Amino acid sequence: MGRPSAFNVKQLYMQLASHFGERGFKWNRELNEYRLPFDGGHQVISIQRQEGPIEHSLNITFGVRNEIVESTLEPFLPHYSPSNSITAALQMQSFLNDTELFQFKKANTQKSIHFIMRFFEEDGYQMMRDLKDIHHVENLYNQHATIPTSICTDSTARCFRGIVLARMTNNPKWNDIHKTFLNHLENSPQSSDVFHHYMRLIEYLNGFGFN
Repeated sequence: MGRPSAFNVKQLYMQLASHFGERGFKWNRELNEYRLPFDGGHQVISIQRQEGPIEHSLNITFGVRNEIVESTLEPFLPHYSPSNSITAALQMQSFLNDTELFQFKKANTQKSIHFIMRFFEEDGYQMMRDLKDIHHVENLYNQHATIPTSICTDSTARCFRGIVLARMTNNPKWNDIHKTFLNHLENSPQSSDVFHHYMRLIEYLNGFGFN
């Protein structure tokens, strides 16, 4: 393990809780998340400590959970858990193309706090507001269904969520999207159980209306 760092994670959580709290976000201490409810879901900022064999860092993810999407998905998506239950999620380091951001050996606690605050004031809050629009999220998932999307990096979850979103928004290209995801799952190194769960979801969606 690396040497203990002077980076003060507790201080960061507390100061951000105050900052985000002024904007309506509630701190969930157990999950290290800040949540702002809206009709049909909540915006979420997740700040997790990552401990590697040499380097410790923070992993910051932000986005939106849509309750209808996730409650529909949960019985079907294998290995579904709270950690992967954000409908549209962006990872800050990837978004900013800086993999060394918030590494404890290099980062200053107070500068990191101000950096995070400024990022959300300038970009993050508006991006989360945009992701509240289910049609916008569906478009990000399905407009280019064969190309990876930054709002869902798990390709299996992308297939499951994408097809639910396509049904919810009555996308006229639903059949084409379904075939794209079906082909991906058939040709990916996954167990037949995943494919079976996907087909169960399709059967459910074919017999269920969201409107």
